[in-house]
Amino acid sequence: MAPRSDTIEAYLRDVEAMNPELAVPSSPLPQEKEEVVVLYDLDLTLWRASAAAKSVFANYALNVQLDESHFVEFDESTLDILEPGQRFSLPPLNGLSQSVIVKTQESLRQDAINWDLVDDRGVSVGSITRIGDAVEGIFFVSAGTYHLRAVNGVGWVADDATLTAFLENEAKASELPQ
Repeated sequence: MAPRSDTIEAYLRDVEAMNPELAVPSSPLPQEKEEVVVLYDLDLTLWRASAAAKSVFANYALNVQLDESHFVEFDESTLDILEPGQRFSLPPLNGLSQSVIVKTQESLRQDAINWDLVDDRGVSVGSITRIGDAVEGIFFVSAGTYHLRAVNGVGWVADDATLTAFLENEAKASELPQ
């Protein structure tokens, strides 16, 4: 009768129990090592403010009535070099820059890729997701929660309060008689 075991250690114990003469001298088996992520700093700029991006963004039939100060040019090529362990600074949000670390990179359905970001203590500070020619992001920083939307290299970054006000204005405008 062959031993039935799920691990190498269990198999060796089963073999020894069945026939002590075949026992393998006890040497410690290699233990699974905890994955250690080595951090290294990366100098990159994901986006930069660009008032001109508003008109380009509108050309993609994505009419967003945010103030020009919210519009950005997004460098999608920087996403291609992001990988776990890299540390970089987000562009300033409300005047404050945030250092983030890429915790994971995950391929999702329909060729989407998601990067989870954490701070130096391992606390989640957001994520960036690329789906085709669009990039979406959410960032939790001391100044609040910010959202990013970019298509073909142009888009906007705005905090929760700004987006809520925008949506409320849109709702009021749709209630007005035409």
